[in-house]
Amino acid sequence: MNHTMRRLLSGSAAIAAAAAIGGFIAPASAQESADSKFLMDAIRGNMAEVKIGQLAESHGDSDAARDLGKMLANDHSKGLQKTMSLARSKNITVPTDVTAEQKQTYDKLAKLSGPSFDRELAQAMVSDHKKDIAAYQKEAMSGKDAEIVDLAKDTLPTLNEHLEHAEKMAGNEPRTSQRSDSHKLE
Repeated sequence: MNHTMRRLLSGSAAIAAAAAIGGFIAPASAQESADSKFLMDAIRGNMAEVKIGQLAESHGDSDAARDLGKMLANDHSKGLQKTMSLARSKNITVPTDVTAEQKQTYDKLAKLSGPSFDRELAQAMVSDHKKDIAAYQKEAMSGKDAEIVDLAKDTLPTLNEHLEHAEKMAGNEPRTSQRSDSHKLE
C-alpha cells in the first residue's frame, strides 16, 4: 500500500511539476507569439502603405497628397524589406496580402478623385498612423525579441513623420472652406 501510495504521489508530483513548467513556458511562447503577430501586422501595414502611397502619387489632386504618397511608398517599401527579412530570419511565415480592412481603405480611396481623394487620404493616414504608432510603441516597450523591439524603435520616427505630414494635410481642409466663407464676406 505504501508503495502504491508513493507511486501515486510521485505521479501527481510529476504532473504538477510539468504543469508548473508549462505555466512558465506559456507566457514566453505567448510573448513570442505577440512579437510574431506584431511583425506580421507590420508587414501587412507596410504592404498597405506602399499600395496607398502609389495610389496617392497617381490620384492625388494636390502636391501635398502626391508628396505624401511618394513618402509613404518609399519609406514603407524600405520598411517592408526590413520586416520581411527579419520575419524570414526568424522562420515566421510572411503574409502575402493585406487585411480586409486595409483593402477596404484602398478600395474606398481608389474610387475617389480630386479634393475628395486628398481629404480621405489625409484622414485615413492620420487614423492609420496613430494606430501604427501605438502598436510600435507597445512593441518597443514590452516586446521580448530584441531584434523586433529594435525594429519597432527604429521605425517610430518615420511613422511620426508620416503622421505629421498627414495631419498637416488634413489641417489644410478647413482653411479651404474658410476661404470660401471669407469670399462670401466680400
